[in-house]
Amino acid sequence: MKKDIINEVWQFNKAIHKRFVNEFGANGPYDISLMQGMILMILHAREGENLGAKELQEIFCLSKATISETLGGLESKGFIKVETSKEDKRRKDIVLTEKAKDYVVYGHDKFMKMEDDIAKGIDEEDLKTFRKVAKQMRRNVMGRRK
Repeated sequence: MKKDIINEVWQFNKAIHKRFVNEFGANGPYDISLMQGMILMILHAREGENLGAKELQEIFCLSKATISETLGGLESKGFIKVETSKEDKRRKDIVLTEKAKDYVVYGHDKFMKMEDDIAKGIDEEDLKTFRKVAKQMRRNVMGRRK
């Protein structure tokens, strides 16, 4: 049986990216990338946790350089401020600005609509299986067991 997993994942990723660009990209009011939007959503959802660049690297499985570049773009566009932590002077805290909070409100409904569209016609048990399989595949690719 031909697995063709990489092609399916690649095509799925490209379709999501294309939809995001169409709804949030240069034609939208915020002009940010998919990764920038996802980082803002995660930072907002986990705001009390004081996530830093290192935690974002782990969440998104991205390099330090990519996260640094993405955060730099968000900072230059006025979505975040990077401040020295009050608890640990070696650590930098990422603080959402009002512009970022406005984006989260704007983006939430669009993200939920995209999630609904992706899951349309798929029963909950299959979605649960998909999440489990996708997580395991990600761990496999990253060389982690669990």
